[in-house]
Amino acid sequence: MANKHVCCNCFFPVRFETEKSKRCVCGICGAINKRPNEDAEGWLPCIEPTSFEWALPSGVIGPDVPWKDGKVDYDALVALPMGAGVIYNDAQGQGWSRVDWIRTKGFDPASRLRGMRLKMKPMKIVQL
Repeated sequence: MANKHVCCNCFFPVRFETEKSKRCVCGICGAINKRPNEDAEGWLPCIEPTSFEWALPSGVIGPDVPWKDGKVDYDALVALPMGAGVIYNDAQGQGWSRVDWIRTKGFDPASRLRGMRLKMKPMKIVQL
């Protein structure tokens, strides 16, 4: 039997381990593929990502974004009032106000951005 399933990301042929398998991982790009309905003609839809990174803000834009030395000042961002003109972008590219983000996702995006950026200090590498 010919392999009629292709990856949803790179279109490389994929194979399910058994007839009852509902998911498989592409050996080329690593995308997770779901078994299609019988009428899908070999197309496998992608599974939406669910890891915690997809819930985090990816950046900020707006007229009230505080800057310091050419970079966003995340300490000042947290201190801004809730109604400031700052839009927080999510991983899907949608913009949210701070209040809407808190209501929808349940956490303060300014605090999370500050926490993520504080951990990005350069690490010293030891030469062997």
